[in-house]
Amino acid sequence: MKTKWIESRGGPLLCADVVVAPYWKGRDASSIGASENDYIRACEQTDFLSKIPCADASVLVLGDEPMQSTFVERNGQIVIVRWIACKSYEEADSAIAALPSSLSSIEDEISYSITGGSIFMFDSAAILSEADLTTSISCSSGLYKVTTERYIDKGTFDFLVHRFQRI
Repeated sequence: MKTKWIESRGGPLLCADVVVAPYWKGRDASSIGASENDYIRACEQTDFLSKIPCADASVLVLGDEPMQSTFVERNGQIVIVRWIACKSYEEADSAIAALPSSLSSIEDEISYSITGGSIFMFDSAAILSEADLTTSISCSSGLYKVTTERYIDKGTFDFLVHRFQRI
């Protein structure tokens, strides 16, 4: 397995359904008519994973530190893996290949609706069409619960994991 890791330029990464992603305004404006632009609203999130409004729907903000992140599919689920610490990309790929089917949640789960059949991940400061680092993954439309878990092997690797579990 060769994963595609992306990172931001300092702010949080954002995950958005393919239908919602084009409405995200980044530093340019607010997609909901708020006084703060969308990027500032994303930066105000303090949890590892938050859901905030975007146009008539919502996006997921990967909060806390701006970590390298990737999408993978494990056991039929969409998973976001966020790099806290690891010695190499090869060791990260090995750890992800051995990712257990469940870990203990460290935050409350979030419900998220996917209508377009895929999700984009990109820097919250940008708009999708101008984001220089993006990744996406195909998925089934529907309502999901998204968990936040910690996957750690002391001295070897440490990742945050967000799983999309269909409801």
